[in-house]
Amino acid sequence: MSRRILQLVSLVCASAAVLPAQARNVFVSGASAPVLPFTADPFAPAAATVAAGPDVFQVLSTPNGSKFYFISRSTADTVVVTDANLQVIARRNLPTGAASAAMTPDGRYLLVAGGVAGA
Repeated sequence: MSRRILQLVSLVCASAAVLPAQARNVFVSGASAPVLPFTADPFAPAAATVAAGPDVFQVLSTPNGSKFYFISRSTADTVVVTDANLQVIARRNLPTGAASAAMTPDGRYLLVAGGVAGA
């Protein structure tokens, strides 16, 4: 059962990778570093930091840019949801952190695959 879910998430991730990018923000982060947002045009700092958890490796946005989803490998704040102004509106934890994430093209669903316990 879990193998089928991972295959589905992989398929969605591959599909999402070919969608045209409409970047309005750029997010920079490193291991255990805060997430620093920048506007794409002009390239300039957008805010001090985003209150996302450690080890953020992916940021997804709804198609209309109304929400951002910060995906982390950490078990605390695995998914942090912000509004368009980068204010946190929700936090979700996964007991194994995240290994991969994808959003449906219409932005209605976020799929998050958990990591492997003990890995």
